Amino acid sequence: VRYLRMPYYLVVGNHDVQCRGGERMFRERFGPTYYSFDHGNSHFIVLNSEDMSEGQLEWLKEDLRDSSAEHIFLFLHRPLWESDGDWNRMIHPLLAEKGVRIVFAGHNHKYKAPLVKDGIRYIVTGGGGSAPMGDVGDENFYHWVLVKVRGEELELAVIRPEGILSRGGMPLPSWKELALLQRRSFGPAFLDASREVPFAQEVSIRMRNPLGSPVHGSMEWFLPEGWEVLPRRMDYSLGPRSQEELSFEVRVGKDVRFSYPLPWYESTLSWSEGGEAIATGRSGLRLRKRFVCRRAEKMEVDGDLSKWEGFEPLRLRWREQVVGPWGGPDDLSAEVFLAWDEDHLHFAAKVRDDVFCQDFSGAGSWQGDSVQISFDTLNDDSSELDEGDYEYAFALTPGGPEAFRLFVEGGSIKGEVEEVPLIVK
Repeated sequence: VRYLRMPYYLVVGNHDVQCRGGERMFRERFGPTYYSFDHGNSHFIVLNSEDMSEGQLEWLKEDLRDSSAEHIFLFLHRPLWESDGDWNRMIHPLLAEKGVRIVFAGHNHKYKAPLVKDGIRYIVTGGGGSAPMGDVGDENFYHWVLVKVRGEELELAVIRPEGILSRGGMPLPSWKELALLQRRSFGPAFLDASREVPFAQEVSIRMRNPLGSPVHGSMEWFLPEGWEVLPRRMDYSLGPRSQEELSFEVRVGKDVRFSYPLPWYESTLSWSEGGEAIATGRSGLRLRKRFVCRRAEKMEVDGDLSKWEGFEPLRLRWREQVVGPWGGPDDLSAEVFLAWDEDHLHFAAKVRDDVFCQDFSGAGSWQGDSVQISFDTLNDDSSELDEGDYEYAFALTPGGPEAFRLFVEGGSIKGEVEEVPLIVK
């Protein structure tokens, strides 16, 4: 998002506010949960579908009354018109009276053709993020919606990633093939986090083509100050279902702080050299810290971390290790311990968090505070959960300590509650 050259606006959803304190944190980090703005001859209204309070309703009435825009568009997360009687009884009449053109919602991972009521088009467009719901069909597909406003005219197009043909007439990959490309095609390269600057090192990037047709790629590096990657740009070709190691020289200057952000690359794949892109991916350099997992005598799982004295923890307490806003180690930090014996891998973590929020269990435990650990048993550096990968979430749920395991089977992500010795305090 930081590289966008246009403004963007957020619509609060259920995952943003479902935990205690979630709405407060959303406001602190992103701003109000409902608001409006003007652009050109159009007025845009964003509502909070998670709390349709009387205060928000009164604000909406006033906002509609004050707008003189030629077009009005409204956005909210849940399609409340499908199930909420209050929406159809109290809110829809306000929108119809003002001549609102389109109401957009997401939440459901699919596209639903416009429901037209009193001149308002209600559209569900939830195909830009997580996998489509159910089997791929007329509604369940990846997509995005483009709206063009030219004076009084309004055009709307639903665009699927595989909906455009290349110049050669070959169709783009299906959404499943595109997902496969994203997971497996664009590999990282690793640097030893203990190295001292300056230094130069050769690295290799593994590029994969999981498709049944040859593809041609073009890669370009983007560099923080003080870094060099040579060559800066490279073209390559991959045969059907093949892979290739691309070599680069990384040079790090003496004044560089050896931490994130690191150089990253963007690569496009095409059917022909210099042709239209069928897929774009991004990866780059990562720091790999050598962590010694020591052998230990069989440990009793009792929540007492004093037995880990003498084991060097993996410390998570620096800005480079955090995604999103962070107020320092008192906001969020952890020490992680690992050890093994003949029968088990032992795992312990001591976490500091200024707010504890976990209202879920089972498959939903990842949505609240939890500790997660992943295993890449094939060592293929895939960027997402893939064949041979296992992810465990340990959480203190409303029902008590719980472990949940995610894995891939037959190309689909599956999960189950795992019975393991576990203590969470």
